[in-house]
Amino acid sequence: MTGESAYERYLQRHCHEHPDCAPMGEHEFWRARAQAAEEKVSTGCC
Repeated sequence: MTGESAYERYLQRHCHEHPDCAPMGEHEFWRARAQAAEEKVSTGCC
């Protein structure tokens, strides 16, 4: 999976789970995804 369809999958899930709340825009989605990936980076040796 390359992540190319990640935003489309997010929209489908979001509309199903949070129908009363507007989803993030595509730009905001990719920014949040990149930030989450950066936060998962381990700086330790183990």
